[in-house]
Amino acid sequence: MKLYRLLSITLLTLSICLVSCSGEDGADGTNGIDGKNGDDGINGTNGKNGADGTDGEGFNELTQYGNVTMALKGTRPDSEGFEDSADFTFTPVTLQNEDGSYSTLTITEIDNGLRYGFELTRFLSAPDDIYQDAHLYFFIQIDNLGEPEEEFGFIEFVINNYAVIGDDNKYFIMNDVFNFAEVPESEFSNFVFDPETYNLTFSYNFMVDEENNSSSNPIEISGEANVFVKELVEE
Repeated sequence: MKLYRLLSITLLTLSICLVSCSGEDGADGTNGIDGKNGDDGINGTNGKNGADGTDGEGFNELTQYGNVTMALKGTRPDSEGFEDSADFTFTPVTLQNEDGSYSTLTITEIDNGLRYGFELTRFLSAPDDIYQDAHLYFFIQIDNLGEPEEEFGFIEFVINNYAVIGDDNKYFIMNDVFNFAEVPESEFSNFVFDPETYNLTFSYNFMVDEENNSSSNPIEISGEANVFVKELVEE
């Protein structure tokens, strides 16, 4: 029993000595080097494209009567060459305004038969009297259409408020009226009119000198029409 107490006292004494004699904590070691970032994972596959939305209300009504294309080739007012093309597809649903017809046919009697007058206007965008007024206009007069005596009369072509925009972000505006009889190098061809469907198709191509167009330089203008006209009923 005495031995046990002696050992206990001895161990207690040693513990006190160790605690009281322990040194101060050392300085913190330097941080370790950061590890390398892991490799990026593989991108997932693209999802499927969504279904096309439906046309906005009124779109079909504005484009149902066909289109007229136009291609321009020439030199801008700043002497830079250019080529431009556009597709005019929009027709007002009224078909006619106070100043003239948009897409109509009139037939009148003449001494030797019938005279056909085609008027057609196609806008570059949904027409508006202020903001969306860029359009093409044709007036085509033909006597005795489809007969051996067929003869073209007055033909007028108008480019209204059309912006020719270059790749360099520069543009000029076309506002011109052309009378085919006054354009020596002109071609009006492939003229076909279906009296059952009122479908009219034709091609046009002509050169205009620098004094008679908005580019102030010689210009070539060409295109095709595939339109449906409506006959104007009069008393």
